[in-house]
Amino acid sequence: SIRSDTARRICSFGNRTTRAARPSSHGRPRPDRETGVFKPAAGPPGGVLPWGHLAVGYLCLSVAVWARYRVPPRGPTAIAVAIGTQLPDLIDKPLAWRFGVIPSGRSLAHSLLFLAALAAVAWALAVRYDRRLEASAFVGAYLSHVLADAFPAALAGEWAKLGSLLWPITPVYQYPDELDY
Repeated sequence: SIRSDTARRICSFGNRTTRAARPSSHGRPRPDRETGVFKPAAGPPGGVLPWGHLAVGYLCLSVAVWARYRVPPRGPTAIAVAIGTQLPDLIDKPLAWRFGVIPSGRSLAHSLLFLAALAAVAWALAVRYDRRLEASAFVGAYLSHVLADAFPAALAGEWAKLGSLLWPITPVYQYPDELDY
């Protein structure tokens, strides 16, 4: 039929990636090592996309600020949440995928040990510059990112995938489709 011909032409254009095989937000298409045929890049391995992290972090902040002050969060506090929800991936993904200095896109910055050190620095700066609310929002948003990434594995009982929470004490899970460049 005409529709199936059109669909076949749209979806298969030689060995090249086309509309049906667009890359995910985590990278570009890569050729299969054995066949050389392009396949779509892997999406987040059981994880949350950036806007999902932002939504979860902002929702948590909104509930906390509303419960305490009865006003919606805005201004510097909302900016702190936006930064805090994205920072773990902005640290880990380039260090693992681009530079290869850490074992996974979820290791250093997804570790609760790293978060503890970061929280201490953030709190010290908050006290010095009288920005406790912003520091609390940043640390809470950062924690929401780490927990949102860990939640699916914990819910499924895949405990090996939670190694990043205490990295470098525990080994990180090596996702099979994680980018390797």
